[in-house]
Amino acid sequence: MEIQTGIWGAAFKWCRCLSFSIRLTQFFWNNTYDFKYAGLVFLLVLISYRHLALYAIVMMLGAFCWFVGNGIWLLGLPIYKVIIWWIGFLVLTIAGERLELSRILHLSKENKLIFILAVSVFIIGALLAIKIFGIGVRIASIGMIVLALWLLRNDIARRTIHKSGLSRFMAVSLLLGYIWLVKSGILGLLFEGTTAGFYYDAILHSIFVGFVFSMIFPHAPIIFPTVMGLPKLLPFQSWFYVHLTLLHLSAVFTDNRRPITVTTRASVGRII
Repeated sequence: MEIQTGIWGAAFKWCRCLSFSIRLTQFFWNNTYDFKYAGLVFLLVLISYRHLALYAIVMMLGAFCWFVGNGIWLLGLPIYKVIIWWIGFLVLTIAGERLELSRILHLSKENKLIFILAVSVFIIGALLAIKIFGIGVRIASIGMIVLALWLLRNDIARRTIHKSGLSRFMAVSLLLGYIWLVKSGILGLLFEGTTAGFYYDAILHSIFVGFVFSMIFPHAPIIFPTVMGLPKLLPFQSWFYVHLTLLHLSAVFTDNRRPITVTTRASVGRII
């Protein structure tokens, strides 16, 4: 029988309100990161609404991938099903940014259509991977390969590599990163059901080390001074190619089938 009157009724109602408040607080506390990235999605939706462009939509989809990945992680899905969404966040965000910079090349409608197709295939594959992991990874890998080949062909780095100094350094780093993205897609096609071990690690290293860090290195001379409040950009030095070479050599030699000394050297190379 529900208590509705008197002091006990009031106490009962206050306890119910307190219980609901505690549960709501716990929910927000445990899902802080997911709500933060929901805010990122919301901001990019606003950008897309105010400035409707393909690159903005692609970056919005990248943020959406991060949000979905965190969501299914909180729901308890295996990490190998989550990582493909985190990969989508990085790949689509970078691809959208490169597409924006390539606007000056006046890309044809056919080129844009291929770009849209590659992004769509990746998203479809990521969705399928939640239920049918192997097939989903294979489809997403096809999307990554097409997207990487598109970037290799249409990125403005194809032109700036013929310049000198920082422009060439940035172009070399970007193009090498796209090659790593192709490699990761090929590995995903060949070993689509792998959830641990050598080939699984090779796929992740190709993306997170070979591809992503190849995107970070060329922008560091521009971004770091801005973040650190320095008055000017870091001047280009020829030794910039040393740490870029160490990065890619470390990614090549990272192999858990090799002796521990080689793996250790690869890790030291990445740290340097």
